[in-house]
Amino acid sequence: MASTISNVKEVYAICNELAREMDGQTNIKVVDTSSFVDAGNTVFIPQKDNVLGAMVRFIIKRKYFDRAWKGTMGLISASESEFNTLYSKVYNYTSRVEASGAFNTDAYTNIKNGYDNGTNSGDSVGTMWEQRLPHVVEKFFIKEAAYDKGVTRPLVQLQDAFNSEADFMKFWNSVINEINNDIARYTEARNRAIVCNTIAQIYLTSPKGSKVNLVKVLNDTFGTSYTKEQIKQAHDKEFLETLISQIKILSDRMSNEYTVNYHDPMTIGEGDNTEDILRFTPKSEQKLMLFSEYLATAKTKVMPEIFNPQYLDIKNFEAVTYWQSTNDADRMKIKVKPSLPADASGNEVVANNVELNDVVGILFDTERMKSTLQYQSVIDTPVEARKMYVNTWYHWKFGSISDPTENAIIFYLADEVTADFTGDGSAKTFTVSAKPALIEKVTVGGTEVEVTSYVQSTGVVTLKNAPANNAAVKVYYEV
Repeated sequence: MASTISNVKEVYAICNELAREMDGQTNIKVVDTSSFVDAGNTVFIPQKDNVLGAMVRFIIKRKYFDRAWKGTMGLISASESEFNTLYSKVYNYTSRVEASGAFNTDAYTNIKNGYDNGTNSGDSVGTMWEQRLPHVVEKFFIKEAAYDKGVTRPLVQLQDAFNSEADFMKFWNSVINEINNDIARYTEARNRAIVCNTIAQIYLTSPKGSKVNLVKVLNDTFGTSYTKEQIKQAHDKEFLETLISQIKILSDRMSNEYTVNYHDPMTIGEGDNTEDILRFTPKSEQKLMLFSEYLATAKTKVMPEIFNPQYLDIKNFEAVTYWQSTNDADRMKIKVKPSLPADASGNEVVANNVELNDVVGILFDTERMKSTLQYQSVIDTPVEARKMYVNTWYHWKFGSISDPTENAIIFYLADEVTADFTGDGSAKTFTVSAKPALIEKVTVGGTEVEVTSYVQSTGVVTLKNAPANNAAVKVYYEV
């Protein structure tokens, strides 16, 4: 029969028996040595090594897969030195100007014989000693996550599978390369999760200025009523012109306007006494991610000058071949239950599930989302003396930040649809069977009305006031 390179045999019992016979502790007996003494054979059947179960012994030359994977979504990776422990940010609220005390005006008389530095029965403004302490808030980003990865390196058991030490080192370098690829892959997965979380977070909670439905913008611009599928299939030029013009316009606005329009302003106070956190984002601090298929078309068909540093520095741009899934039908989709800021008491706020089928891109301030590596180490164990191997353990701890008080704008395609109801004069609740992530608005008889609550799990929309009997009720949402 043909000779095979079999597993290393367990021969301790035979060796013990021979030793006992040599020592005179037992009488001589037949010991089967054929199991580990090779007399030679003319036929060779390759067999895999018994440690990894993959390597064929005595092959003259091998090639190893050693391509390094860099990963994508690196646009949000913070430098390692930026922060490596728990993280907090202090925000300053804007304040209002007040009535003049230096001059007599149509509202106040401040300078008059017999008046003092007080309010003079309301005719004058207050004194210079009235206190105006700045309003600030500190937010803490303290969530941390960690994972490990291990690899076992046999010290001698694989030697027979290689022709030389150099050949073994090539093999082991390919193993280490694949571990590094895994590290890059998991870093990319982490960053991708942050990006998808931020897109969903913006869709749920940010002002309308942060959400650009390109279907609506295109139809408003060209006076059309296309659906998103019609736009994708037959009107890509108009779509790309709309996309690029919106990016240019909004990039300029983010840079030149100090406003509440593109982030959560964390408003405090009521009525005319509200205060907000304002934001602007210089061009150099803006970053852009775009779905790559539209990017390729934009470069060839429409204004490639979007990539001119006058608009966005190219180093702050990344093409995205998919957001969450590499399935061809799902590359533009996200399905996320995002994190939301805690309420004023520090309690967790549970978000609705967000499903967006056609995400085109996101323009954001560099402070809006970040992924940071807080700790990493590579540690070898001592040699396992009996079984002769070493384990190497990789450890990581990282932080992931998505800050809704920083500017960001998402671009997507969606059709606006309605669920239609008829009022009965008493009902304030209406159930939308589609259970969308967000209700855009509700109208009664064509007039927008106040919505007091919406529960996605049930699809129930509650209005402040019950519509009149036979009134047409329309609930607007996007798909």
